[in-house]
Amino acid sequence: MPDPWPRRRALRAVAAAAPLALAGCSDRDAPGTPTDGPDTDETTTAPTDEEDRPTATERSPKPLDAAGTWPQFGAEAGHTGVTAATGLPEDGEPYWHLRRIRSGPPVLADGRLFHYAELGEDTSDRPTLTPTPEEDTLVHRVDGPPALVARDASDGRIEWTQSLPNASRGWPALADGRVITCVKGQVAAFDVADGSPAWRVDVGDDSPTDPTVVDDAVVVPFSGSVDGQSGEYVRRPSVRAYALDDGEERWSVEPPKRQNGVAVADGTVAVASGGWDGTGVVLGLSLADGSERWRTEVAGDAFTTPVAVDGTAYVASSDDYVQALELADGSERWRRDFEGRPRGLAVDGETVYVGAGRSLAALAASDGSVDWQVVPASESESVQSVAVGTDAVYAGTIGLDAPLVVLDPTDGSERWRHDFPDKVVGGDQVMGGVESQPVVADGALFVNAVDGLYAFGPAE
Repeated sequence: MPDPWPRRRALRAVAAAAPLALAGCSDRDAPGTPTDGPDTDETTTAPTDEEDRPTATERSPKPLDAAGTWPQFGAEAGHTGVTAATGLPEDGEPYWHLRRIRSGPPVLADGRLFHYAELGEDTSDRPTLTPTPEEDTLVHRVDGPPALVARDASDGRIEWTQSLPNASRGWPALADGRVITCVKGQVAAFDVADGSPAWRVDVGDDSPTDPTVVDDAVVVPFSGSVDGQSGEYVRRPSVRAYALDDGEERWSVEPPKRQNGVAVADGTVAVASGGWDGTGVVLGLSLADGSERWRTEVAGDAFTTPVAVDGTAYVASSDDYVQALELADGSERWRRDFEGRPRGLAVDGETVYVGAGRSLAALAASDGSVDWQVVPASESESVQSVAVGTDAVYAGTIGLDAPLVVLDPTDGSERWRHDFPDKVVGGDQVMGGVESQPVVADGALFVNAVDGLYAFGPAE
């Protein structure tokens, strides 16, 4: 395996010199919105001046004709990572690229993108978009407070921002004209048109993670926190359901482990619960009232967000396996072991796509047998995420020199790829590639990469 550390040591000097190198840059070099502090809901509407368009490659950006929806992680409540949108099965290229922001993955609806981001401030008191820097740099400099951002999907122009001081790089969710956000201390809903608050639930010091929206409910897992010396809970983990229209809490359940991911299908909430003592538990809860329908003990203490579809819950474990459980009673249907931890998971009808270590495998949903397995990543990369559109599988890798790889779903052969630059993202850490599941649209692809947010369209 190549040793990245000599390269990292060489880049420390670059990171240290970055403040001097950027000292002469305009304060319009980073997008953002002013904020009065953590207790202020401040929504800013962006200008439409031509100078505020983002830049893509070394030329002016092209407007992107993007349609379709991807309203939450995994595209829907079961988190299958599958859509009927066309995507870009044959070839693609960047139409616009937002540099020097630290972004979370976007969700898509009605021609707009919504995502969390750390944004800089502009002294003209309006958000701006990032121009192409005069010189390329490995240093990924980020300034400014975190916020929820709404963008025009065609060109990346900011429409509004909402200050969210504790926003991370997770996923918001869209439903019924609202964008649902979960950040430390609150679960909230904002109007998609202008960012005005619809409702907010104060959850104190608790840490909600990515919301799952289904029917008229918002299901939210909460991470627990354990005292390092006593091993006792400082904050207990939970899964809670809120009403979509007003945020009223409907039920709350405490899973046995401190890290939890959820997926919903057929009126059942599948909860993969781990992060305690090397063992995990998968729960089946009633969506209506949170009552426990079944409980299955599994190996491993960390899990990706599960997938629930077609009467099956799929769980990917840190113990290097994927397991299929009956959604009705939690009994095991099959289990498949891998050489490397499964991190990317998508389920399309009869096929389960698994990104594990450096490989991407297609398994039969019926019994877990391997249809094909390829290695799109090098020894310094791993397959981090998987999404599926019409006639293509999109694999996001992360590491050094890590690309987006687009594959044929029938045999795993490569259609096209895009290489991302490596960046210094903190201290002497150097990495590149795709940070989260790609968003597949009709004629477009949106990718949250280490070096910024990309919009891909058809290659000319």
